[in-house]
Amino acid sequence: MACDEYNSIEICPDGWVRFQGSCYFLHHDPKTFTEAEHYCTQHGSHLVHVNNIFENKFLKDRLTHQRQPNDDSHAQDCVHFYVPNEFTWNDYQCSSQFPFICEKRPADIENCQCGSSGIVGCESDKFSKMEKGTYAMFCLCFAIFCLLIAFASPYWVESFEKSDNKFVKCGLWEFCFNDYSFWKDYNGKRFLGCWYIFSDQYRPLWEWLSPPWFIGCQVMISVTLLFQVVSCVVATLAYWRCLPMYLKEIIYMGTALVALLCTVLIFITLILMGIKKEDRGWMPRPDQNYLSWSYGLACISGWFMLFAAGAFAKAASDDTKERY
Repeated sequence: MACDEYNSIEICPDGWVRFQGSCYFLHHDPKTFTEAEHYCTQHGSHLVHVNNIFENKFLKDRLTHQRQPNDDSHAQDCVHFYVPNEFTWNDYQCSSQFPFICEKRPADIENCQCGSSGIVGCESDKFSKMEKGTYAMFCLCFAIFCLLIAFASPYWVESFEKSDNKFVKCGLWEFCFNDYSFWKDYNGKRFLGCWYIFSDQYRPLWEWLSPPWFIGCQVMISVTLLFQVVSCVVATLAYWRCLPMYLKEIIYMGTALVALLCTVLIFITLILMGIKKEDRGWMPRPDQNYLSWSYGLACISGWFMLFAAGAFAKAASDDTKERY
């Protein structure tokens, strides 16, 4: 191919051989199936997946009982090339040790220049070495950070500083008043300061402070934060290759679905809070109150969860293309 026909090329690391868009490495030290999979994973690859007869022939040529595999005694769940029988497939116990082949995608090389000797001066695409899912992980972690602060801070709704309002501010779990007396409280108790919503101080106000829609908001944000943390832990294990590579695609796609669900829950909460803030039956003088920065952080978290859902889905799709 002429030099000027290259927009970009792909190369394999030293010691690896390229075929049909994949790089292959033959490791001669015998290992069990689990040990081999772990070795390949640690080197950014996976045990070879043979997808067609051309790849099978290529591997057979590189390595220079017709009724194999047969799962003898139902105890042979792994397969290997059987050398004495012209490299046909043979099933074996996964605890047996054999040499093995790792497979991975080649690195993308771009910005190549033409020289007298051919392609020269190539530079790696700055994104090619970046682990797939990096942007998804960033979006997920940042969304958790924002929602965690919003979850714990009492600044979802605030009263303007210059307003003559007995209500000061509130969050999901804390309310603040300035010498407020509840009209249904026959004891005439006045509330001054900030208190946890379930504290004894607010017992006379609890039904007023926590209508069903507000409890729904508390539940949705709590469930969202739980889903975020759990999915982040699992995705992190997959990202750092602490789990088998074949699970990575499944985990990323599952994380994308969880992120999408979290996005829906966050935006339902935001809509409810935005509408009910104007309810005169809830906080006094709603015209003097406004949605504050905790509400804004929850909104930011929702958008980043949406970005994370798309990024994880894209990473899962790319991983599928690389493997197959």
